[in-house]
Amino acid sequence: MMKTEYLIHLNHKVAYSDVGKGKVIVLLHGYLESKEIWEFFIQKLSKHYRVIAIDLPGHGRTDEFYKKHSMEMMARIVKSVLDRIEIKKCILAGHSMGGYVTLAFAELYPKRLKGFALFNSTSYEDSIEKKADRLRAVELIKNDRLNYISNLINKLFAHENHKKLQEDIERAKAIARHTLKSGAIAALHGMRGRKDRTNVLMDAKCPVFFVYGIKDILIPFEKNVPLSMLPKKHKVSIAEASGHMTFIEDAETTLTRFREFVKYCLK
Repeated sequence: MMKTEYLIHLNHKVAYSDVGKGKVIVLLHGYLESKEIWEFFIQKLSKHYRVIAIDLPGHGRTDEFYKKHSMEMMARIVKSVLDRIEIKKCILAGHSMGGYVTLAFAELYPKRLKGFALFNSTSYEDSIEKKADRLRAVELIKNDRLNYISNLINKLFAHENHKKLQEDIERAKAIARHTLKSGAIAALHGMRGRKDRTNVLMDAKCPVFFVYGIKDILIPFEKNVPLSMLPKKHKVSIAEASGHMTFIEDAETTLTRFREFVKYCLK
């Protein structure tokens, strides 16, 4: 297990890991995840790069800060970690909610990025229907958190992958169960209130990498793949047999293409 480091931000504890040497890659997990979800990527990437993975507020070993964790607030915490360990520029990658935070960071601190990657994420704000779903999720967490977690994690993986990836699914559920109930709710409110950041993709000066799963029911492929054409410099990885967890469901291919993107950014 990777060593966990801590810093204090606004009188709250923030957890992160720092592995390897060289050019810096920063990994941000998704909703109900933690930095531990990136274990395979960290193990492989840290052989050639310095890899920072951060527990976002209310997740993993990082404290809950507020009743609502906005994407901007989480982006500022990412910056605080980078400032603490004296990282001036990096390649930033986020999965799902971590992608929303990545976009907020790219808007607030564009000069800190050599490139950024969105794994099963989108620049669109929540639709009216999705906003309502977020509020229903809040009630489900309050009333039956463990059942909510089990049902949600099952939906994140393409159905045909459930049998062969059962160990990974159970591990994702175990990570999710360690998420603070209040932290999960604060993240839901933050995602529900986030703004559209499609302009960040259109204005991006650095390369942008997009990862999609064709069988992703949370970030529909057909609706979101046109976003990948907006940045001037872009690369795309599409997994035909993947759901919302492409970096696990199609791990080797996704890692290979992400490595290619990293080299492209560092040329």
